[in-house]
Amino acid sequence: MQIFLKLGLVEVLDSGTFYMSNIELLIGQSSTEAAKLQNKALSALRTSGGHFPTFVYQR
Repeated sequence: MQIFLKLGLVEVLDSGTFYMSNIELLIGQSSTEAAKLQNKALSALRTSGGHFPTFVYQR
């Protein structure tokens, strides 16, 4: 927990409760990236005549 506090990912409220203020951004970003990969994979599947290509994603 100390690491999260040092990185500023978690803060302690007056009540002593731990709060992650940017959790929505972290979750949304991951979901967006997954959706992009899924769309790219489906597009590759459609253009390959129904055969899933060996290599779909390159960073």
